[in-house]
Amino acid sequence: YKNSKFYKKNTVMKISILVLLLLFTSIVAQKLQGQLPTQWSHFYNNIEINDQIEFNNQICIATDIGLFQIDKSTEIITFLNKDNSDLPDNHIQTLSKDQAGNLWIGTYNIAMVMVPLNGGNWTIINYPSLANPITVYNSDIAPNGDLWLACNQGVLQHDGQTWTQHMISCAASGPPEVWDVKVNSTGKVFAGSFNL
Repeated sequence: YKNSKFYKKNTVMKISILVLLLLFTSIVAQKLQGQLPTQWSHFYNNIEINDQIEFNNQICIATDIGLFQIDKSTEIITFLNKDNSDLPDNHIQTLSKDQAGNLWIGTYNIAMVMVPLNGGNWTIINYPSLANPITVYNSDIAPNGDLWLACNQGVLQHDGQTWTQHMISCAASGPPEVWDVKVNSTGKVFAGSFNL
């Protein structure tokens, strides 16, 4: 049986397949060499992305654990939270830019933070004290520099000195829960809510 032509052909075929398989594996390994990352990035599990904006050659991503900044040129990721920056809270809900290009970072319920385009000192503007705690959902900056917030207490405006709560008439009793606010180039303010 071992001397039969069938046995010899079968053995040669098995060896040929093994050699081809080893050759294929070697070629694939060579192709992949250098293409695999030398350093793996860690991505967090179970975080919520709330907003994103481009600022100063970076993509800024607001999450409930802090702010991620991705440099568009180098692809280096920087993570900021209240432990390693001037952020007053880790839950970042909203991001906006003003006419000068400064970045405004809004926490969920503590303050807005202005980060100057030139990299100077950060300015923290605490949210006003109202009858109920404030929960901020979105923000925008008017052409005149006024800060507008959409929140669970309606719409809030900060003129650089004081906060004003704008009561919007709606079907529900009490201030409406406003989810979005936008200011156009002429300064007209638009607000969006389920109750409006």
